[in-house]
Amino acid sequence: MASESVSPSQTVPAAAPGSKQRPPIRAPLAVAAGALVLGIAAGRFAPLPTGFWIVLILAALGAAVITFRRRHLHPITSAAVAMAVGSLGAVHLRQNMYTLASEETMCSNRKGAQPSIRQMTLWILRVNPGAARRPLTRTTVA
Repeated sequence: MASESVSPSQTVPAAAPGSKQRPPIRAPLAVAAGALVLGIAAGRFAPLPTGFWIVLILAALGAAVITFRRRHLHPITSAAVAMAVGSLGAVHLRQNMYTLASEETMCSNRKGAQPSIRQMTLWILRVNPGAARRPLTRTTVA
């Protein structure tokens, strides 16, 4: 017996024009957005290096490529893609939060990058250029 192909519009019947039943709400990117948020949170709070997240992206994409052609393995493919998206969020967060640009003068401690005295002084002079010419203290002679 030959099986007939089923189109996506046939899988869920549409609501009749006069009925109170609503058609189903589909949000295909909700899972990806949730995975991205979880990945950002994991990148922030898990003490794992950026290289780990990059290897996890590559491994998850490899698993997705291997399993996407088999219909019975689609849940594994979906989980692998979600893991790759989450790991991408962790890499993005770690690159923006824990790396410094070459022109920034910063010192680092366990809590992350903190501005140095030189950088704070340069920032004050940029915000208020007249601060370099005015004395910081006033002496009055009575």
